[in-house]
Amino acid sequence: MMLRRLPSFGVCQLSGDASIARSLGAMNGTGLFYVQCGTSRSMASALKPVLRDPERPVKPATPWLSFLEEYRKGHPSGGKGTMAEASKEWKVMLDVQKKKYIEPYEAEKKIYEEKMKAYVASGKKDAWERDPDRPKAPASGYIRFATDFRKKAPSLKLTEASKLAAESWKDLNPQEKQRYEAEFKAEKEKYEQELAAYKASGKEEAWKVKVGITAKEEKA
Repeated sequence: MMLRRLPSFGVCQLSGDASIARSLGAMNGTGLFYVQCGTSRSMASALKPVLRDPERPVKPATPWLSFLEEYRKGHPSGGKGTMAEASKEWKVMLDVQKKKYIEPYEAEKKIYEEKMKAYVASGKKDAWERDPDRPKAPASGYIRFATDFRKKAPSLKLTEASKLAAESWKDLNPQEKQRYEAEFKAEKEKYEQELAAYKASGKEEAWKVKVGITAKEEKA
């Protein structure tokens, strides 16, 4: 079974055993099934930044790219064949000669990884990819049940747990199923109120301007 998120539709694409999709109330079509993701991201919050966060650490150039840059400087009139010629030279270059490019890269890579770790830990990465002020959509009734099911069977592989959870959800008595759906409905109403307030505050537009989405939409 394979699950792939389709943000544009606010659903996930599920391929595999048709019985699983049917038990989730999915729409069957050409071997693929579509189900509500039921995670903390809604369709609207699937907006992706256009610009790169200027505070995000920059990866160092690989040994090959450093060599290629140096090669091009030494062959300014090389034309379109420059890369192919540089590639041939790089392939036959001795390891001892490549050290000139490898050692600086390894040192810069360690610094980059430390900076990236700190960048992620600071919350800046998540804040750039998704506005932290935006309310999170509640999990659906089924996702809540599936999460509980997996907690009771931690030794099962994810695919097997998902399949068994789907089958159990299908056979779950109406009263128990209603409990999960009621929890979702209650949180959904609160979420919709918070989302409306969030949009009215202008925070969404401010975030979209910051990450370049607004400029892209204006050009479209």
